[in-house]
Amino acid sequence: MKEHGFLGAMVSGTCEGRFLDHPSYDNLLAAAVALDVPIYIHPHLPPEAVRKAYYSDLPEGGGRVLESAGWGWHSETAIHLLRMVVAGTLDKHPRLKIIIGHMARCCP
Repeated sequence: MKEHGFLGAMVSGTCEGRFLDHPSYDNLLAAAVALDVPIYIHPHLPPEAVRKAYYSDLPEGGGRVLESAGWGWHSETAIHLLRMVVAGTLDKHPRLKIIIGHMARCCP
């Protein structure tokens, strides 16, 4: 982080099918806390099985819209955070800073 001037880390969807609540991410999350930098959870498409079950057999283009910006990105990002809450990840790393991407629009 310091050597390259990074301000945090970004996760875009699952990695190897794992969400951030998986124990393999404990060292990453602990490092983010120690460095006092955020983890940015960026939206990504849901896994293929979810896309097929939820968004297939819709009128042309409808499934693609829903699985991405219409809903899929948002639900995928929300699942990351909800899993961290339910799994106790945020209790384990109470000073963890998280930025949730594209979940709402701020108005002046």
